[in-house]
Amino acid sequence: MKNLKKIALLLILSVLMVACSNGENNVDKETEKTKETVVETKKTDVKVGTIKGFPGIGIVNLMDENEKGNTENNYEFTIGGAPDELNAKLISGELDIATIPTNMAATLYNKTNGEIEILAVNTLGVIKLVSTDESIKSLDDIKGKEVSASGKGAIPQYTFEYILNKKGINPKNDVNITYYPGHEEISGLLSAGQVSIATIPEPTLSKVMAENEDIKIVSDLTDEWNKIEENIILSQGCTVISKKFAEENKEALNDFIKEYKKSCDLVHSDLENTAKNCGKFNIVPEKIALEAIPKSNQVYIDGEEMKTKLKPFFEILFDANPESVGGKLPDDNFYFTK
Repeated sequence: MKNLKKIALLLILSVLMVACSNGENNVDKETEKTKETVVETKKTDVKVGTIKGFPGIGIVNLMDENEKGNTENNYEFTIGGAPDELNAKLISGELDIATIPTNMAATLYNKTNGEIEILAVNTLGVIKLVSTDESIKSLDDIKGKEVSASGKGAIPQYTFEYILNKKGINPKNDVNITYYPGHEEISGLLSAGQVSIATIPEPTLSKVMAENEDIKIVSDLTDEWNKIEENIILSQGCTVISKKFAEENKEALNDFIKEYKKSCDLVHSDLENTAKNCGKFNIVPEKIALEAIPKSNQVYIDGEEMKTKLKPFFEILFDANPESVGGKLPDDNFYFTK
């Protein structure tokens, strides 16, 4: 009987030891599981610059998602009032990515010996020909007239003159054009009724038309361009990247491209929210953005399509003035197509 009791006791102890052992294993497994779920992938810090106005509109939805913590990367945004502010930061390495005028991208590529590359086109032409003169109904009607034009020595001047030449209007002899560096002067003159024919970009145009109801759009110069050059894009805004950043942060760059493209796609498909974000981040006042975006040419074009359609555009700018693209045409390495 004693032996039976000993045997029974030993069996009970054995069962308890096995149970304890299994319990410890289960605890260990649960601990490992918990450790695995707690581990998070550290987000890459990406420094992005944008400017007020149309080159910055495509990125506002990404700015909003970043503020909410819904992005793959941790974006730090810098908003500049003028492109020159961002150019200096790109050259110094203070920015990894930036939205700037397209010809400045080529200039930076040449200036930095290839350290700045173009990633995508984000804005086509935004210049309109407007008039308070009811007799001006098309581009042909400006022959022999006085025209005030924005964008002296930049894309607006060279593309306007290119269009006129292609339409058989000599910009030197057939029209008296006075160019101004920016659009502020033009908007003031139009609002005051001091000029009757002018070229002016969105979103400034929408603001001016709200102040002077006599102003009418005569022609969208991007539409005029597209009638002349079917396979060459007129691009006024683009997104550039640091070559060093692109080489050292391929996964983060891929995430940016995916998130930025989505942000650009929402510009027209979710106009109300985009306009709200434009105002929120001080890119364009919300009310003006609501009016101007439908009349604008916000896009996202990258890769081989960008390269194919942009290369001849730079040739046109170079022919007009080599300094407009930094003194020489950028080579194929300028275009980020990977």
